[in-house]
Amino acid sequence: MSTKAHVVDGNRVVATLPHQPFAKEAHLQDLIAQNPHLLAGEQMYPGSDLRFMLVKREIGIQSADGRAIRWSLDHLFVDQNGMPTLVEVKRSSDERIRREVVGQLLEYAANCLKSWPAGKLREFFEQGANSQDHINKLLGPELEVGEDDETGQQASRERRIDQFWNRVDAKLRKGDIRLVFLADELPLNLVRTIEFLNAKFATIEVIGVEIRQYSHGEVQFVVPRVVGVSTEVLEKQRRADPDRGNWDEDSFLDVIHNDHGQAAREAVSEIMDWCRENRIQVGFTNSKSGSFVPEVPRGKRMVWPVAINMDGRVKLQLGHLAQRGGGMEPLEAREELLRRLNGFLKERIGLDRSSAQPSFALAELTSADALKGFLKTMDWVKTQIQSSLASQGIPNSS
Repeated sequence: MSTKAHVVDGNRVVATLPHQPFAKEAHLQDLIAQNPHLLAGEQMYPGSDLRFMLVKREIGIQSADGRAIRWSLDHLFVDQNGMPTLVEVKRSSDERIRREVVGQLLEYAANCLKSWPAGKLREFFEQGANSQDHINKLLGPELEVGEDDETGQQASRERRIDQFWNRVDAKLRKGDIRLVFLADELPLNLVRTIEFLNAKFATIEVIGVEIRQYSHGEVQFVVPRVVGVSTEVLEKQRRADPDRGNWDEDSFLDVIHNDHGQAAREAVSEIMDWCRENRIQVGFTNSKSGSFVPEVPRGKRMVWPVAINMDGRVKLQLGHLAQRGGGMEPLEAREELLRRLNGFLKERIGLDRSSAQPSFALAELTSADALKGFLKTMDWVKTQIQSSLASQGIPNSS
């Protein structure tokens, strides 16, 4: 079903833009490969905010006898939870999207286990360019160095990256994969097929993603939309994998309230409000014992100053701040952060912890004065992180 976009000035529509199919499939393929966020992971499951990283394009899959490459998958991604995601791209004008693409992607799924033994996906990924930057962006706080790892930071990071790729291999062996049909417009019959497959498969997720293209003057823009995931399927997936940890604000606040009381819930809610007011993303780690992580934009990168854990602790990411760039790299800046916190915390933190991950009780922030002091400190941290960009003449993405 073709759609239109409308340009509004005040209360008046000043332009109506028709959906423009992509002229070439290669353009759509390139767009997804260079911009994995267009897979719209934030739409796939409420609160999940899935992030994707490209492993390889045009990846070969062997036939059943294992003797020759028979198929070529358009894109293979992994998300931050380690789930392999097979993406097949077609234009709406391609007749194969009506029927053949379903059998095509299912054949890929059925034969990829034999084609990709343990360690193969990591091998594909590491053959690509800028792989270290890509995995840093994907895993984010998961690569942070703990208090007991300060003397072996690089070894700790490598160990956590090893653990991530082990998760990828484990999911692949279990058949815990995601299949994505992607086009500029998906026909209704394919959407119905996606819904049917999702309802029947136990471990395989099937997703439809539309990338609709519009233009206004010299400005071109695209709008991604996830289709084919019903409420019943979401509930089935949640019951099948209770550790998925698809947290959103409401579910996270509910756990804080149940485990730590209404005052703690209100404190966390106010911190989330502060994030929105300051154009800071409210992020979550996707695990059973999740964390709320304010994500401060610094150019095209994100910096995570603190993590509020479900266990009722507020963890300072000082080691991360020392390495991430910006105004918090100098030791003096991190010591100043601790001095500011110690001005209102009862559980004081020694300045010798300025490159570690010290924490304090969330209960400390249930005091109005302490919460005010914390938010004022976060204002200072945000300014420090972003100030170095202005001095270098680099625009901030926020």
